[in-house]
Formats: sequence, C-alpha cells, structure tokens
Amino acid sequence: MWRLGSIAGEASALSQWGLWQHAKEVARVEAAATSRLQRSEPLLGVFSAEWPLVHRSLP
Repeated sequence: MWRLGSIAGEASALSQWGLWQHAKEVARVEAAATSRLQRSEPLLGVFSAEWPLVHRSLP
C-alpha cells in the first residue's frame, strides 16, 4: 500500500511540474507579445511564431 502512495505522490509532483513549465511558457509568450505590441509590431507574427512552442508544452 505504501508503494501506491509513493507512486501517486510522484505522479502528482510530475503533474505539478508540467503545469509549472506550461505556466512559464505561457508567461514567456505573453511577455513577447506585450513587448512586440509596445514596439507596434504586428501581433499576429508573435502568435504564429510562438504558438507551436506553447502547444508542445501543454500537459
């Protein structure tokens, strides 16, 4: 029974790590979009270039 609890704990930690990585990637893309928007560059270019990276990082 202890082993099952250990496996569940590891799975939970991995899930939390995956969510943290995803949140970090979303924040990076949002920062890039904000930066380009502030410089008056086309926003579409940000998302077309960055979206594949975010999509791959989704849990």
